[in-house]
Amino acid sequence: MKPFLWYLLQFTWGLPQNLGGLLWFLFYLRKPHRIWNGAVVTRIRRKRFSGGFTLGIFIFLTEPLSEEAEHDLLIHEYGHTIQSLYLGPFWSLSIGLPSMLWCNLPPFRRLRQRRRISYSALYCENWADRLGQKSTGERFMRE
Repeated sequence: MKPFLWYLLQFTWGLPQNLGGLLWFLFYLRKPHRIWNGAVVTRIRRKRFSGGFTLGIFIFLTEPLSEEAEHDLLIHEYGHTIQSLYLGPFWSLSIGLPSMLWCNLPPFRRLRQRRRISYSALYCENWADRLGQKSTGERFMRE
């Protein structure tokens, strides 16, 4: 997709999550950033959070991450960016909220650990994995 069309769609059809992502981006303006496949990737430090999250074209990765973990997480989070493009204003309730709850709520964390359930077992995470790999042409290093 041409860059102009990519950003036009993200900031019209996907406006709610991109505005949220822009606010987080501005909050972390002094942190390192780079553009990757049309997404803005920002490195942040969070004490109680490890991993990453996506709001529209804005991807936030915590540090430090191993090279393998960062590679795979970036592909996964990019999948959420593509979901944002597909679902537009419906992304927040259909993907963002379930993903946030699945990742952060202690009962879900305990359930995944106790029953050895993959993080990608949830529909939106599995879809993000597949979309990220398909749209970037890259494969996960840890498979």
